[in-house]
Amino acid sequence: MHPNKPPPLLRSINKPYARLNVTQQNTFVPNIPQGYKCHHNLNKHDNAYGACIISKDQFKSIPIQFPEEFENNMAGIEIKHENTSLCFVSLYCRPSARNQEKLIKTAINKLGLQLPNSIIAIYINERNKIWGSSSTTQIGHSLEQTISAHNLNIANRDPAECSFIPPGISFIDVTAAGDKTIIAY
Repeated sequence: MHPNKPPPLLRSINKPYARLNVTQQNTFVPNIPQGYKCHHNLNKHDNAYGACIISKDQFKSIPIQFPEEFENNMAGIEIKHENTSLCFVSLYCRPSARNQEKLIKTAINKLGLQLPNSIIAIYINERNKIWGSSSTTQIGHSLEQTISAHNLNIANRDPAECSFIPPGISFIDVTAAGDKTIIAY
């Protein structure tokens, strides 16, 4: 975490390189900072790659259950505060996977009525100019249409606003937010 910025309340982590606890037969993500908890559906067969979320301990979070076929690639929590709630979903669309679009649509459909109060962090190796890439691929265009059809907004920062962009970066992370969700940078 950056020493000059306040610590994040939530963070999406893809490819967390989780480990298998052979004794307890469970998967865990190492090096979670103190004061945070980890949420994931990583399985013991393919635990290095996938999605997880870390959140501050102070949040009361409810896990969002996803279909078993996507257990490694999706993690989600619902955080309730007073009379409102926020759903936060992390998706890891493995470049070699043939079902990337199905994964994204499954997450959107699972959120249902909560979609306007949701943030979906997507790690996908597809480009689109609207999320900061220099070009748009066919799958990137298809993802844009899916996001638009569900009244989600691209919440990526403009690359010109970023303080550091590694050479050769190809902005492959997409943040989509529901209409009732405000993201402050």
